[in-house]
Amino acid sequence: MEAGLEPLGRDSRDCDQVIRAELVAAGIHIVKHREPLRTEVPATISGKLVLRDQPVAAFVRGWYYWKVDCSVPLEVAEEIHANPVGVKDVRVAGFAGRALPKEWAMPGNTAIADAMDELGIASITDQEMWRLYKSGKIKGPLYIKSYHIDSQEGLALFVSTMRKHGLAD
Repeated sequence: MEAGLEPLGRDSRDCDQVIRAELVAAGIHIVKHREPLRTEVPATISGKLVLRDQPVAAFVRGWYYWKVDCSVPLEVAEEIHANPVGVKDVRVAGFAGRALPKEWAMPGNTAIADAMDELGIASITDQEMWRLYKSGKIKGPLYIKSYHIDSQEGLALFVSTMRKHGLAD
């Protein structure tokens, strides 16, 4: 098994070189930014996966991991988690305790927005969202909305699983 990602920090020189190599190796599209990102690593690039020209996952490099904002169906998240690399290096919601995907799955944004419109509410907390989901007022499938990925092997697993299920080009 591969070692973790090269640590990068606020004072990392040439961090874009490392980040570009990791993105290219995983088959992730590169996004260029005019200014350095205001994150743990002052990169001027990030990554994205797309499906029919629509972004489905955004990747920003952290100190020793990738932060991924996404919308991964629970069944796909469970497949990633069942893989030995996935359970070790693809952390659901960034949780370090090898949390099960079902513990962090949430209804999709469209289902939440539809329920809010129907109920006439302008904002919702996670706690209220769960109450409404459990009561059947928010309907629909569950998703994982974020990951932290700790290795190049984990990044490749995430991307290949998304593509396998037709969730990314």
